[in-house]
Parts: sequence; C-alpha cells; structure tokens
Amino acid sequence: MGFIRNLPDELLQAFKATLEELYEADMLVHVIDISNPRYRDQVEVVENLLRDLQLDTIHCLQVFNKIDLVDANYLESQCRDYKALPLSALDARTFGPFLEAAQKYIGNILNLQN
Repeated sequence: MGFIRNLPDELLQAFKATLEELYEADMLVHVIDISNPRYRDQVEVVENLLRDLQLDTIHCLQVFNKIDLVDANYLESQCRDYKALPLSALDARTFGPFLEAAQKYIGNILNLQN
C-alpha cells in the first residue's frame, strides 16, 4: 500500500472505501516486503491509513516477507524493532511462527467470547 501516498484525493477516498470490510476483522495481517529499500515509508503510510480509518485498534500482526533477500543480522534487528515475524513466501518452513502467532491470537479471542 506504499503506492497510495501519491494518489489523487478522489482515488484515495475510493481506495479507503474498499477497506471498510476491515471494520469487521478481529485481526489484520500486514505483509511487508523487507527487501524494498522504502519499506519503512510503506509501513508508515499503512499505519497512518489505519489510524485515519480508525482501524488502529484492531490487532495487526506485522510480517516481513522476502527475508531470503536481506542480511540475517539486519532482519533480526528489524523484526525486533517492528515486532514483526519473518517469512519467506518461497519457503513453507518459515510459516510456522506466523501461523502460531495468528492461531494464538485468534484462540485468545475465541476464549474471550465463551
């Protein structure tokens, strides 16, 4: 969603309208391309948009994708700083921590509803 920064206002408003379904979500997953040199800007744009739409109260699980394209030490520090989970869509073995975190959060929600 980093592209939305330069959209004309009317197009941005239409884009925001498509996000209205998110109000029904219990959890959001923000997939971030950590190999993109501008990923920090993209994260900021998404966070601002969620705040503008008053969706920032919904739990958001941040996931860094394309981890195979960055240095391991850099990845570790960025995961720590952003509280993000590392993942490579090309390596099914990396899905474990993401699935566990999502399952734990959804499990907590279901337990609260009972």
